[in-house]
Amino acid sequence: MASSLIHLAITNELANKIKVKDIKRLRMGSMLPDNVGPKGHLKISICGNHKKTYNLEYFRKKFIELIKEDDLYLGYYLHLVQDILYRRYVYTEHNWNPLIPGNVERLHRDYEICNSYVIEKYELTKEMIESFSIDGQAIRSLAEFNI
Repeated sequence: MASSLIHLAITNELANKIKVKDIKRLRMGSMLPDNVGPKGHLKISICGNHKKTYNLEYFRKKFIELIKEDDLYLGYYLHLVQDILYRRYVYTEHNWNPLIPGNVERLHRDYEICNSYVIEKYELTKEMIESFSIDGQAIRSLAEFNI
């Protein structure tokens, strides 16, 4: 999956191109799946259990009206789409294998190296991430989020 900073940069770029109701909720939604791990990503097995992907159909069916009305849900959905595209690029086009010893650590190190560039290029700031309670929100039915 892409790093949280990459998700934030993509979300901000998208918000510059489309009208959003609440940028803070869009940003929070785009960060939520990484706050809970695999369960928040709605992983499912496909291709005879040889590949994994994210269950976009389940998310859409469960939250379609909220996706249309609340940017928190749109952000969450966008995160899942971004991860699918990222996985396709890294796993399929570049044959990256997380099972090779040291590969995950190298990937995380690459994120560390890229973070300062991403922060500067996309003008990311700590103020962009405003924590707020999602208690009582339907999204809580997916997982126990650590905000």
